[in-house]
Amino acid sequence: MPNQPLLSVKEAADYLDMSESWLYSSGIPFVKLGSRRLYRVEDLDAYISQRVQV
Repeated sequence: MPNQPLLSVKEAADYLDMSESWLYSSGIPFVKLGSRRLYRVEDLDAYISQRVQV
């Protein structure tokens, strides 16, 4: 989605219902702006989609 806001570590962890420490070690791509680590919702959704079990 264009112009989708970036999520902070806390917001991204809440979005995935996981801890912030888990998120740091997850390997999910992030955007580095200054000292901030930010996540795109599309990357979080892609991570979820890749792990769907049938």
